[in-house]
Amino acid sequence: MDGSYVSIAEKDTYLRFLKYGQREDKRAAFDYRDWQVFYTKDPGTCVVYLGNTTVMCTVKVLPKRTWKTTQVRGLSRVDLSLSAMSFSKFQPSRQRLRTIRKQLRQHIKSSIFWSKCVDDESLCISRGKAVFQVHISIDVIHADGNLFDATCMAAVACLLNTQRPEIIVEGNQILALSTFDKTPIPLQINHIPVSTTFGFQPASHFAIVDPSGKEEIVLNGALTIVVNQNGEICGTYKHGMAALPVETISRCAEIAALRAKDVAVKLRELAENDSSRRLRNESVDFLDNLRRRLPTGADTEKDGSITKRAQTLGILPAASAFPQHESAHILPKREEVRLPDEQDLSDEEGELSMDEDEEGLGSEEETDFLHSADLE
Repeated sequence: MDGSYVSIAEKDTYLRFLKYGQREDKRAAFDYRDWQVFYTKDPGTCVVYLGNTTVMCTVKVLPKRTWKTTQVRGLSRVDLSLSAMSFSKFQPSRQRLRTIRKQLRQHIKSSIFWSKCVDDESLCISRGKAVFQVHISIDVIHADGNLFDATCMAAVACLLNTQRPEIIVEGNQILALSTFDKTPIPLQINHIPVSTTFGFQPASHFAIVDPSGKEEIVLNGALTIVVNQNGEICGTYKHGMAALPVETISRCAEIAALRAKDVAVKLRELAENDSSRRLRNESVDFLDNLRRRLPTGADTEKDGSITKRAQTLGILPAASAFPQHESAHILPKREEVRLPDEQDLSDEEGELSMDEDEEGLGSEEETDFLHSADLE
């Protein structure tokens, strides 16, 4: 069964919701799901939750010999583990899994290494003899949409917490000192890239941020924009068949830059707190944190803060990020229907006297129910 499988009735339901600016989890168009970062006892390892999407990442920095006489930069390697068991909604085919792995690895390389997030010149041990290799290993535990943002966030969070060993070069020998002999050195991070994915409806140029697993299936395409805390675009990736105008891409880039500033500050703060905890030799119960699901990074995306700030700056319309569909304001209004009371039925003249202040079947709750029936 292919990864794009979904029933016709379910697809029509989601498209009808998106047409009226509604989503399954009651989010607005540009609202992001709450994300959480948990650091383990070992440095350079973390677990990231993006809604129900769960990703575990490990970064190791090891010395490696090189035979190129002009090699003065460090090496990089990205491994990604993704199986069909990670998808709970459907079971992708083998070809689909290979395509997703290739896209995610390319996205991580372009967002982190090609954008010079890590200073590769500082990873050189000896010119033409030995350099450090940054090995990023990502395991997708549960895939529920937006793997591009989840994997990029996990890789960046690990890099901020990764340390390389101290090296001693004696002739042709390269000795890596242990943590007891010499304090490890943190990686030199130039900037913090933050990935933001926009999904597009069929035959529409209006986007939604952070699509879920089912929304990715029914959408026509997606655009991922990676921006650092300085507002510089580090990479873009477009997948799908949606044709996007320049105005839509510019608006998405502005929203991604607005969100990147807040997320970068929060990621830096989380990494510094974990480093200070290790210096104080404080133990952390990683399993207890996973059980309680402490909201370490959820406050930056809570209450639609990005949407409100974008509306304040004029990036988004003040009324709503979604355009009102033509039929949204042409729905016929139900006339209020009142049933006669017992006292009215006992009137001698047989006339029904209805007071306007009384509540009947034409209340606001019933009217909302009748309007929702038109959407089905």
